[in-house]
Amino acid sequence: MDQEKIANLIKNIRKENNLTQEQLGEVLGVTAQAVSKWENEKNIPDIAILKVISDKYNIDINNILNGENIKKQKNKMKNIFMISTSLLLIIVLIIIVLINNNAFKSTRISSSCKEFNLQGIISYDKSKTSISISNIEYCGNEEEKTYEEISSILYEKSGDKKITIATGEKENNIKLKDYLNKLSFNITNYPQKCKSYKSNIISLEIIGINNSGEEKYVIPLSLEEDC
Repeated sequence: MDQEKIANLIKNIRKENNLTQEQLGEVLGVTAQAVSKWENEKNIPDIAILKVISDKYNIDINNILNGENIKKQKNKMKNIFMISTSLLLIIVLIIIVLINNNAFKSTRISSSCKEFNLQGIISYDKSKTSISISNIEYCGNEEEKTYEEISSILYEKSGDKKITIATGEKENNIKLKDYLNKLSFNITNYPQKCKSYKSNIISLEIIGINNSGEEKYVIPLSLEEDC
């Protein structure tokens, strides 16, 4: 990751869109001083801001971290590769943040269910938590089955209750593997503190509906270490 290239990229995005530092700051929800620090290589935007830049200006987050103003690819296989690479680069970015801010910590998330593989990370400080999950892959025998409707929910367990963290987009007439290729979660500023989490307290539930009725896949998520 080249901080100089990221600084130049942000400056180029701003100029291409005829924005002042103050105007770009308003778009991203930060001050003009923050934009100035980015452009002068004094700081790097955090993960949440990088996600906003990626969505707003249609640049893959992987290219942003490389300082490349390349629009997002539409090819599905390229997208899967880019998501995987982006996740690794996000982890690198978080490590850099950890070096500069000892109060900010993280731990990895993985599936404790043999039928599913996924990659994710929880990042947290004293007041909030960010959760990022992508690259979800089904390893069982149902991936070729087409469902009339598929939805998903990420939740935490509290006794017998399920507390919703986020929901995935609902898709119609789609195979399980294709739905999972599209599915990702990027939750920022979640109020629950990470120290409350233990392995298997967070789960991802996939609900598929077809002529046979409703089918559920529950994926308990384990943490590399309790936080």
